[in-house]
Amino acid sequence: MSHSLSQPTSLTCPRCSATVQAEVWLIVDAAERPDLLEKAKEGRLHEIACPQCGPLGQVDAPLLLYFPNTPLPLGEGSG
Repeated sequence: MSHSLSQPTSLTCPRCSATVQAEVWLIVDAAERPDLLEKAKEGRLHEIACPQCGPLGQVDAPLLLYFPNTPLPLGEGSG
């Protein structure tokens, strides 16, 4: 079962008013999708290009990065 989750979104280009269909990632499992983790590190995960006029813009969306098999940074006796 995949832990990564994206949401299809319809946006309007602020430049040419074209409708843009985009896939916005909300949860990225770093082990499952290292390609998406790399884009997130580069600040490009939520970049969207308009197919009509091409400007890149950022979608304002939350992002949860999931690192499976990584110890939690909680001290002993927590919880």
